[in-house]
Amino acid sequence: MNTHRFTVAAAMLLAAGCASHTAVDSCNSVPPPVGPPQPVAVVSSLEPIKTEFNTHANKPRVVLLVSPVCAECVLGAEVVRKSLLDRFASSGLHAIVVWVPMLPPDSEAAARESSSIFAGANASQFYDPERHSGWAYEREQFPRKWDEVDAALPADHWLREYHDSKPDPAPEWDVYMLYKPGRRWEDHTPKPDAFIRHIGRGEDGQSRYWRDHFNAPPTTGDLGEAMERMGSDLFGAAQAMKIELLGFPDCPNTPAMRENLRTALKSLGSGLAFDEVDQEALPSTDLRRGWPTPTVLANGADLFGLPPPSTPGMTCRLYTEGVPSADEIASRLRNVLGER
Repeated sequence: MNTHRFTVAAAMLLAAGCASHTAVDSCNSVPPPVGPPQPVAVVSSLEPIKTEFNTHANKPRVVLLVSPVCAECVLGAEVVRKSLLDRFASSGLHAIVVWVPMLPPDSEAAARESSSIFAGANASQFYDPERHSGWAYEREQFPRKWDEVDAALPADHWLREYHDSKPDPAPEWDVYMLYKPGRRWEDHTPKPDAFIRHIGRGEDGQSRYWRDHFNAPPTTGDLGEAMERMGSDLFGAAQAMKIELLGFPDCPNTPAMRENLRTALKSLGSGLAFDEVDQEALPSTDLRRGWPTPTVLANGADLFGLPPPSTPGMTCRLYTEGVPSADEIASRLRNVLGER
């Protein structure tokens, strides 16, 4: 192996974070996501990002610093959308997405293309061409991370071969930080209540990442599961459940199911909420039209064990003993919560 190439790749892995330790090369770029571009504000300082953070101080927030073309960062952004914003929608979770140029193809145009990941999401997006955000977080929140990593790695750990010397300071990226409501950005970048620092995937497709600290070797696992677990730990498992009531206005059993579902959620006292979906208003190809009416879905699965439909045709649903009671619904929801 070329020594110079090895050294540069090692520095990218440790200092930049967006790389695979098996491939050694720095993060590969990927084609932009397909979808409508979203508003992206170009910033020349931290002030607009700070203002946006404090504007949503009454909500939980996730701040992510990501390259718009790096495969690992695009993965991370998509995971934030699915495993945090979609899963924890009932908490009001707001994303502050900061696109930073870390690879040669990165640009404002690339950031606007990748912004489509967050179409329809509760998110504000920025492009930080001078990487002010990455430098500030590196300097103020993670200044000693490589000292901690060096002290924590066993002598035979795979990362050791890339850690002959402490990497030079570099802006943070491929990092995902959660904040509880009430946290404000004052003189310095706010300390996250929880974070994941991603360093890429191995040949097995599993991610390598640190969670909340650097005083242990990186964890190996599924990044989506890791982010969802981080959200559940911080906000509570109940906020991670997506509940949908499927029905349509003329169905005689929908009102009773709606009322029993409301009563069940109130009895659980866990902050759960549900979305009511009018099946008649769904696109003709949406398979949710195929669930018999009325149906309650918890994270996409029927609460009473009916297998998913294969076609979107609409039918009525007759329960054996009539519309399930509030107590029956609450019991089923407790079982789902217990499995998380």
